Amino acid sequence: TYTASESARWHFDVYGYNIIAVNVNDGAQRFLVGTDSAFSSLAGPTDAHLVSVWKDQLVVGALTDNLEGVQWSEINDITDWSGGNSDTQVFPGFGRVTAISRGNTPLIVQEYGIQRGVFTGTATVFEFDTLTEDLGCRITGGTAFVGNRAYFWSDRGFKSITAGGDVQDIGFGKVDRWVAENVNLASDYQFRAASDPQRPFVYFACVAFDRAPTTRYNTMLAYNYAIGEWSRVDVDVATVMAWTQDATTLDGLDNYSGGLDSLPFSLDSAAWRSAAPLFGGVSGADKLGQFAGGNKAATMQTGEFEGAAGRRSRMSRVRPLIDGPSTVTHRGRDNRSDEFSVLVSDAPVFGRTQEARINRAARYHQLEVNTAADAAWTLAAGIEETVRPMSR
Repeated sequence: TYTASESARWHFDVYGYNIIAVNVNDGAQRFLVGTDSAFSSLAGPTDAHLVSVWKDQLVVGALTDNLEGVQWSEINDITDWSGGNSDTQVFPGFGRVTAISRGNTPLIVQEYGIQRGVFTGTATVFEFDTLTEDLGCRITGGTAFVGNRAYFWSDRGFKSITAGGDVQDIGFGKVDRWVAENVNLASDYQFRAASDPQRPFVYFACVAFDRAPTTRYNTMLAYNYAIGEWSRVDVDVATVMAWTQDATTLDGLDNYSGGLDSLPFSLDSAAWRSAAPLFGGVSGADKLGQFAGGNKAATMQTGEFEGAAGRRSRMSRVRPLIDGPSTVTHRGRDNRSDEFSVLVSDAPVFGRTQEARINRAARYHQLEVNTAADAAWTLAAGIEETVRPMSR
């Protein structure tokens, strides 16, 4: 009976034991866990694209009668939208609301601006401040929140902003250029952002031109905000998010046929515990899953560098700082106008020295460490190389 569509997608959040779902065509729906057997209409709020929770109040945003507005409920009562602490606020001139954070000091992300709300407890209920007037996110779902910070894709690249208004360029340079050259921002599947509930990562799923499929997310950019580094992952997913499932006891393992070796997760995985959400999503085959399988094949690549300032140098040995098996590829060139050529491919790392022998000369070097799919490793920290200057 619902009429959700590509332009009126479902958006969910949780208020207490209530699961709240909205799409602009059908209005707000609620499901009371432990009581309801189906969703039913939640009377009161304006039809909207987005839903969130501001401490004790439910909020909807991108309203059907004003895409620049948000509306919130009475305190501790999601059925009362006309009481003294409920209200509507419109932020004109900044475009459609595309994301709303949770918490007591929420961020409201719009296409061309970002607002901050502060609960006052007075007649105004919330006081709003404009943090940016020309910077926002035009993609609904293109923003991920971690604490009081938002991570998002803007017309000027990847940014982050705190509730205090501190803006950082987190993708400036290579990452933003890669997106501009490789990501289909005109696709129905633009960026879908989500945060990892257990590790310091935010993820941006997107559609890259040079990969299949093109009707779902085929690439995921992962940003480690603890160290400020990016990586890229090949995927095939319809969406990404953090989720959890009912706890499974040892007796419940009987539901998985094939014995212990066929279990989808290791016995110590958080996937068996209902209180520990993991990062996952919905696959291209419409299966709900978590990113908790074996390691994918991985590549760690340096930028180009001179081994000796102003002259050629000979690369003799490379030591990958990784706690697992790997091989090393070395590329080099003599002039900036030259293309990098592979000088040594898949050099093995010897177990005794943990080094790969290269013995190749070039003016500019580039190194690449590769691990095979399902290889056992957990940490890659960098590369140590041994070079010596040569004549000019």
